[in-house]
Amino acid sequence: MKVVHVLFDDYPYISEWGYQENKLAFYQSIEHDVYIITGRYVPKILKEFVKYDSLKSYEEQIIKNHKRISIYRMKCLFGNSVFAKKIKYYKGLYKKLTEINPDVIFIHDIHAFSMFSVKRYIKNNKHVICNADIHTNYVNSCSNKVSKIMHKYMYRPIIQMNIKCINKLFYLNNNSKDFIKEMYGIDNKKCATKLLPLGGEIVSEKEIDEEKQKYLKNNNISSNSIVFLHSGKFTKYKKTIELIKNFSTSKNERYILILIGQPNEEIKDEFMDLISKDSRIKYLGWKSNEELMKYLKICDIYLQPGSPSVTAHEALCKKCLVLLSTDGDFYSSFVPKSSAYYIKNDNDLSLFFDKINSNKINIEEYKNNGYKIAKEVFDYRMQGEVTLK
Repeated sequence: MKVVHVLFDDYPYISEWGYQENKLAFYQSIEHDVYIITGRYVPKILKEFVKYDSLKSYEEQIIKNHKRISIYRMKCLFGNSVFAKKIKYYKGLYKKLTEINPDVIFIHDIHAFSMFSVKRYIKNNKHVICNADIHTNYVNSCSNKVSKIMHKYMYRPIIQMNIKCINKLFYLNNNSKDFIKEMYGIDNKKCATKLLPLGGEIVSEKEIDEEKQKYLKNNNISSNSIVFLHSGKFTKYKKTIELIKNFSTSKNERYILILIGQPNEEIKDEFMDLISKDSRIKYLGWKSNEELMKYLKICDIYLQPGSPSVTAHEALCKKCLVLLSTDGDFYSSFVPKSSAYYIKNDNDLSLFFDKINSNKINIEEYKNNGYKIAKEVFDYRMQGEVTLK
């Protein structure tokens, strides 16, 4: 079967990255011929890491037991300008779809002018299944007046005019579900909608145990230690400073806090001062996604007291106890309270460390419940199958 992923994301497809589209395509390529159609533009935030001239069409190397994935870079109307990112019109998209002749099309983010090309293709090829996802929500979308105007008066009409070509629309969480209903007027009456959170890769319990024992032995750490992990771009929204302060208040020598990421300028001085005062804190700076996954395997408790991140999903897939914030209602629709420890504010964060200190939290029970949910909800292999139906 031929599967085409059409990316209308705000960033280009890069093979080495670990985004949802990479993982879905990877697992689908075990049994299917997979094609990626993506825009040839680089947003300002990525220009330091991705060069426009390097974005070319190519085929990924064949991986054992997988078929080759073909990547096509489409020229955008208005080139590499900010307008290209907002309008998202790919020149020659209809022609490329005709050349590939897919059985399934999966659209990543539907607020794009090129949806008219997709609709035209589906209209002329009614046997083709077209599914899509949408990740807009009240937290990372409509952050200013201009953005709100664009979503309501530009993207809403585009989506309304093209929604009938979509078989299923997958939303990210309840926050996202509410957003698309209010902002775009989309619900189950307009189109079949279904939950599809960002996923993760399940690791066996045997591999997790082996990795942790290896880490503890190589670093001369006691086997009864509790390893905490916090990662990402450290900002006030991540609650990194509050986390470190509360951790340092707990004087338990069995505790180790690993920090992977980098503080922004706003909190950098305070961050460096705090970690210098606690020898149990190991600041490792930035690590590759592959390296981060290794640390998740040896981690007992993953701490995410602030803004949401897909790393929490990966932590559940690596059988960690995960601490999450209730702010924004990102997780309640797919991670029950029995599978993650939820906090509402800084006081709850302090209480969490108190409870860990006094053994009032059953760490293993949370780990087992979270691991079970991860297999049911986050497993990218499973999601790769679901998105084709």
